[in-house]
Amino acid sequence: MISLMVLLIGLLTAIACAIPGTYLVLRRMSMMSDAISHSVLPGIIIAFLIVLDRSSPFIILGAALSGLLMVYLTELISRSKLVKTDASIGLVFPGLFSIGVILISMQMSSVHFHEHSVLVGDITLSALNNLVIDGVDYGPKSLYILGSVIMINLLFIIIFFKELNITTFDPQISAVLGFKNLTLHYLFMTIVSITAVASFDAAGSILVIALFIVPAATAHLFTRTVISMIVWAIIFAIISSISGFYLSIYFDAAVSGGIAVMCGVVFLLTLSLVKLKAIRV
Repeated sequence: MISLMVLLIGLLTAIACAIPGTYLVLRRMSMMSDAISHSVLPGIIIAFLIVLDRSSPFIILGAALSGLLMVYLTELISRSKLVKTDASIGLVFPGLFSIGVILISMQMSSVHFHEHSVLVGDITLSALNNLVIDGVDYGPKSLYILGSVIMINLLFIIIFFKELNITTFDPQISAVLGFKNLTLHYLFMTIVSITAVASFDAAGSILVIALFIVPAATAHLFTRTVISMIVWAIIFAIISSISGFYLSIYFDAAVSGGIAVMCGVVFLLTLSLVKLKAIRV
């Protein structure tokens, strides 16, 4: 039963990350997923130190604010024209992540929150952290959290589909047409931050980065439309999650590591097929 829960959590994590990951790839913001996945850490720790409850919704709020702070500081530095965007990302997120790690080592020695879990996560422990209401066990909390995040991500894409596409492919035209590019950008970054923190406990920052980018990048190799890219990104995320789960069982390794490895394998296989057959969907 626990193995099934671990598999389901891995699947939901993969799907949740693949949806916004499509636009991260299309907007050439792959590095931003790395930055946000690390930068949410101080927000998580500070929120926990305030509420002293790992299941509190304020944890997600703190993480989202921390992610948005990283985005704001990055853009503030890049707008100076003295530092390029990629360099400004490299300046900001290591600092925020380091603050989070220092807070863990100094303030949370008695809490199950270790630097190692930040990087690789622990899906097995997430499967054991159940939602209990009035003595009734409803299963792992992560299933409900990740399921909710998937619904939020889908609703965001559906509601702002036209706006996202225009601002992604032609931001100048979108500004002329009256679209609030900056507002939409921060809304999207909020979605990415929420997705990152929801996946953080189970997946760790390394797998979150892989699931944000690799399935979408794989789909981008042969798809022609945004919708088909989103669908195929989800399919590749599911394939990587299932195969990575069984790979980790076979080698008695970390599940998150197995899934990340299979993301890379699926990408390389797809790249080979595209080069051989020039697949287009």
